Amino acid sequence: MLSVAVPASADVPDLVALLNANLGDSLYNPATLQRDLRAPTARVLGAYEEQRLVGGAVSRLLRPIDVDYYERFGNTARALFVTGPIGSIEALAVSPGARRAGVGRRLLLDSLKWCRERGCKDAVAISWLSGGSGTSAPLFAAAGFTMGDAIPEFYLEDSLREGWSCPVCGEGCRCAGQLVYLSLRP
Repeated sequence: MLSVAVPASADVPDLVALLNANLGDSLYNPATLQRDLRAPTARVLGAYEEQRLVGGAVSRLLRPIDVDYYERFGNTARALFVTGPIGSIEALAVSPGARRAGVGRRLLLDSLKWCRERGCKDAVAISWLSGGSGTSAPLFAAAGFTMGDAIPEFYLEDSLREGWSCPVCGEGCRCAGQLVYLSLRP
């Protein structure tokens, strides 16, 4: 039976390994996730199948200054930051053996619920378009997100500057990123 919960500190190394294996080596570290577990502006979730970690998600409340990261998506992204509080689905990963079983959907819905409870008017994410089987674009589309523009090599500068490597293209991620967003208004 699938359960979703804030992970215990003891689960953080496994969650870091899962996120990094699916999203990029060295993208997350235990200290960062431990800090996010305690932060009122972040939400870390683990998905468990019979007490085995099979997925994870990180959500965050964005501040107006965070619009800079989304600036390449133009007016669409800027408009989202004008509407009021905005939530970000920063990371969402599911173990390959647990995909297509509702794990990602459950993590996404629980993350959106957390954003709504904090007064977010909209939620935003950047879907990693790797060309591999693990892309989140179909998940976001099925949940009603509007699919925005895709930017080629969206992660290249960040991956080089921050030293993480893509599970698909290695060092210097050349994958595209697609803006996806959802109104959380009743």
